[in-house]
Amino acid sequence: MQPFSSKMLHMRHTLATLSLCLLMALAPPASGQTASSQAKSKPPATVPAPGFTVNVTYSAKALETLNARKETVIVAAYVDANPKKGIPPKLVAEDGQIALADKRIEIKPGESAVFDKLNLNATTLKYVDDYGPELLINVFSGRRSSGDNLLDCGIEQGPLKDYANKTLTINCKLIAEK
Repeated sequence: MQPFSSKMLHMRHTLATLSLCLLMALAPPASGQTASSQAKSKPPATVPAPGFTVNVTYSAKALETLNARKETVIVAAYVDANPKKGIPPKLVAEDGQIALADKRIEIKPGESAVFDKLNLNATTLKYVDDYGPELLINVFSGRRSSGDNLLDCGIEQGPLKDYANKTLTINCKLIAEK
């Protein structure tokens, strides 16, 4: 039996590498999805919404506590709407609304949350009733120093168009404050 020449070893290595590449190319996607379903799972098209700014004010006790704990604040914007008749049921949430967007901005006490890049889901936007998209703003602590929310804040809610290019203020105090 003759030993393999280096040329033969190189050829075997090349064939093995090519075989492995061919197997990988023909193998199904690792996630179990087909190539066509992967192509369909790209992010939905969006339509930019008019921006707005949220200023958060704090009671003296809340500001003192947040700063002492190095706590942040989350300003969350949710855009939902009532659906028109004929909407595909899969687009309607349990509460009967259709979700168009949600975005959270983490700020330090004293900063403002600027929502200048809020994009609405174009697929669901065409199913919105005549009232139009509704904005809900919630504010709560960032839960960096505690697993619980520390803040009791007001909310803001109304037609999205009413907040276009405006600055609104939400007042907060500690939940423990009376």
